[in-house]
Amino acid sequence: MKFKNRIITLILIFTLIMTFTACDSNEVNESTETTKEEMIELKFIGTESRDNYDSDARVKAYFDAIELFEKDYPNVKITHESIPHDAYQQKVQVLSAANELPDLFDVKGSWNKNMVNNGLVASLTPYLNDNKAWADTIKPNTNINFTIEDEVYGLSVESGGSTSLVFYNEAIFKECGIDEFPATAEAFYEAIDKINAKGYTPISMGNKGKWLAESCYLSTIGNRFTGTEWTRSIIDNKGAKFTDQAFIDALAYFQSLADKGAFNSDLNSIDYKQQRVPYYNGQAAMFVEGFWAISAVINDAPEEISSNTKIAILPDVDNGLNNASMISGGAGGWAKSMNAGLSDEKKELIANWFEYYISEENATLLYNEGIIPGMESTSYDEEKLHRLQLDYYEIMDNIVPCEVYDLTFNPAVEAVLESGLQELLIGIISPEELAERIQEEYEKVSVEE
Repeated sequence: MKFKNRIITLILIFTLIMTFTACDSNEVNESTETTKEEMIELKFIGTESRDNYDSDARVKAYFDAIELFEKDYPNVKITHESIPHDAYQQKVQVLSAANELPDLFDVKGSWNKNMVNNGLVASLTPYLNDNKAWADTIKPNTNINFTIEDEVYGLSVESGGSTSLVFYNEAIFKECGIDEFPATAEAFYEAIDKINAKGYTPISMGNKGKWLAESCYLSTIGNRFTGTEWTRSIIDNKGAKFTDQAFIDALAYFQSLADKGAFNSDLNSIDYKQQRVPYYNGQAAMFVEGFWAISAVINDAPEEISSNTKIAILPDVDNGLNNASMISGGAGGWAKSMNAGLSDEKKELIANWFEYYISEENATLLYNEGIIPGMESTSYDEEKLHRLQLDYYEIMDNIVPCEVYDLTFNPAVEAVLESGLQELLIGIISPEELAERIQEEYEKVSVEE
C-alpha cells in the first residue's frame, strides 16, 4: 500500500513539474513574441558607404552613432541604404514626389524650402528646445540653410567649409616656370598657357554630375563679379536678374578659361571622383573641388603627388569687385532631416539618435581629420592633422564665405543653370543666351511661389 502511495505521489510530482515547465515555456515564448513585436525599425538613406568608413571621418561619425544608439536601444534596428552622391540627388526627388521618403534622409540646402512647404520634413526645433545643453553645442549658422522662420528642419554634422578650393601640384608648377599660385586673372591665364606648353592638363575637371561647375567654380567666380548683395537679392526675389551684366561677365570669364584650354575635353563625361585620377597620375597640374577632397588626396594620392600638393583659392578677376577673399561655402550644405509623417514614437527615437550623431566626440573626430564640424569641440589635437588640413584651416581663417548657388537657389533654376554650364564650357551656348535661359526659369518659378 505504501509502495502504491509512493507511486501516486511521484506521478503527481511529475505532473506538477511538467505543468510548471509548460507554463514557463509558454511565458518564454510569449516574452519572445512580445520582444519581437516591440522591435522598431528605422529606415535611413544617405550617401555614406561602409567602404569609406576608414577614410572619411563623416562616414565614421555616422555609422558609429548608429552602432552606439542600437546598443543603448536594443529594441531599435536601424537599416541604412547607401546611394552614391549623384544618384542620390535623383532618387530623393523621385521619393519626394511619390511621398515615399524613409524615416531619415539627406537634404540639400536648396531643397529645404520646397520640402517644408510640401510637408515632407519635420521641425526639429521642439527636440532642440527639450535639450538646450546639447543644442547649445551646435555652432551658430551651421544649419542656416535648413532654418525657416526660426524652425530648424535639418542638422548638419559639418559646418560647411569651402566648396571652392584649388588643389595644385607645386612640382609641376615649378617645372612650368610658375613660382607661386597666380593671384590675378592675367597671371592665371599665363599659368594655363605655360602648363599646356609642357603637355600637362592645366585643370582636370569632372562635371558629369553637373553640380561641380556651378558649386565649385561659378559660385565663387560669380561672387567675384556680382557681390553677395546681388546673390541675396536673387534668393529673396528683390530685383536682381541673371541677365544683369555682372552675372553675364562671370559666365564669360568661366567660358574664357575653357576657351583658353584650361580643362580636359571630356569634362562633361567624367565625374568629380574621376577628375582626381589624372591629377593623381601626374598628368594634370590642378583640380578644383571642395574641402571634402582633402581627405581623398591624403588617403588616395601617391606620396609623390600628395607631398607636392598645395591648396589655394581661385584668383581675382578683371573688372570684378576686388573681393578675392570671398569663396563659396560657410554653412552646412547637406543635413539629415526627419520624415514629417512619422509616429511620435519614431520621431522621439530619431531625435535621440541625433544626440549620438551631433556630439562633441564626433566634433573631435572631424577636427582631427581636417573637417570643420557643425558642433563645438575643445579637445582636438593639431599634431594629428596632416599638413594639407592645417593649410586648409589657415585658408578658412582668412576668407569670408559667400553663398553656394546649388544650396540656395531654387532647384528648378539651379537645374537650368547646371545644364547650361555644361553647354557653356564646350562652346554650344553664349553667356548671354545662358543668362536669358536662367532668367526665364527664374521668373517662372517666382510667379509660382
